[in-house]
Amino acid sequence: MAQSTIQTIKEAELAADKTVKDAAVKKDELLKNAENEAKSIIADQTKAVKEKAKADLAEAEKKKDAAVEEAVAKTEGTIREMRENAASKKKQAIDLIVAEVI
Repeated sequence: MAQSTIQTIKEAELAADKTVKDAAVKKDELLKNAENEAKSIIADQTKAVKEKAKADLAEAEKKKDAAVEEAVAKTEGTIREMRENAASKKKQAIDLIVAEVI
């Protein structure tokens, strides 16, 4: 009877050791899977952020180009008006000088 009890205790201890080892292996697998999943999520998020930044940069570039075009058009209009005004003033100055001479 004592032999049987000792044998049962040894078997229980062996089973417990195996359970502990199996649990450690399972823990390592779970940690490795979690680490791989985290790396995948980080890579996906990084890719998404880079793509959004690229799109935002392209949009900003378009807005900048539009603003530059608008500024150029406005400046060209102002220059045209100034030239027309200068031509008009030149004609007035010539007429005034001619009137003074005559």
